[in-house]
Amino acid sequence: NRHVSQALEYMRGCQNEVNSVQLMDHLVNECRNYKLLGQLLQLSLTDSEEVYLEQYLRRRAEPYALEPLLLYYLHHSRFLQAFQLNEDIKKMDRLETSLVAQERAATRNHLMEAYLKALPDVTRKLLMEKQRGSISSAKRVEVQRPKPLSTRVHKSDHIAMSRSHFVMAVLEKVTEAQNMVAAEMADVNDIAQDVTESMSNVPFLSTPRTPRHKMYSKASEMIYPDQKMSPC
Repeated sequence: NRHVSQALEYMRGCQNEVNSVQLMDHLVNECRNYKLLGQLLQLSLTDSEEVYLEQYLRRRAEPYALEPLLLYYLHHSRFLQAFQLNEDIKKMDRLETSLVAQERAATRNHLMEAYLKALPDVTRKLLMEKQRGSISSAKRVEVQRPKPLSTRVHKSDHIAMSRSHFVMAVLEKVTEAQNMVAAEMADVNDIAQDVTESMSNVPFLSTPRTPRHKMYSKASEMIYPDQKMSPC
């Protein structure tokens, strides 16, 4: 009946882990025979269905087999995947020299440029940056083989220690330091106690004298000569 959406829903209800690939293969082949592959790509597919469809289209020997997948990505606003797929199709276009192939490639490139111009500036810049990053990461850089500093194998002398053993060793050192400090404090206390006991054995000699302070408020008792008295 050419009802692709109903066929897809019926297939999803009948498929399992064993027959999922066979049912998807049958659905795609029937859509291809009745030229309904475009309607299938307009529907929302699951991740596994997208992977199978991409593998199916890439296995086809036709030169424009990936163009329906490109339209599927554009229809679902997956511009990064569409842009990357268009770059892959451009590499395949170099093998086609016919005028029809060149016109078809030019139309597809104009469509991609129109989509890119319709995107916001931020999205377009982000898309181009991701594409540059994927291209740069795919390049292979030849690196010279490093020369070893030494070919001799030295046996390690240190003993491997786990974290728990390290904590126990630190606690033992702390306990040892505390014991040393306690022993030193005990020696100091013993010396202070001996000095106190020796001072307590000194006999009582006399009562300590309390110093008297001079009283400057009292008048002086000096006698001054009278100026009226004449000298002898």
